[in-house]
Amino acid sequence: MEKRGKGELYEANLKALHDLFNPIGLAILSSKNTLFLKVRPLYEYFIDPSRIRNRNRLLL
Repeated sequence: MEKRGKGELYEANLKALHDLFNPIGLAILSSKNTLFLKVRPLYEYFIDPSRIRNRNRLLL
């Protein structure tokens, strides 16, 4: 597995999250340091907020 910079890894994680949630119509929008999950009720079913460690990483 090739080495990746933090930015690249972050983008890859975002894409993986998007691919995971896209079938249920959950839009994931990103800015430089923040991940927004657009549909809050669905978000609450799938991701426990206590598992969010920092603004750049989401642990599922």
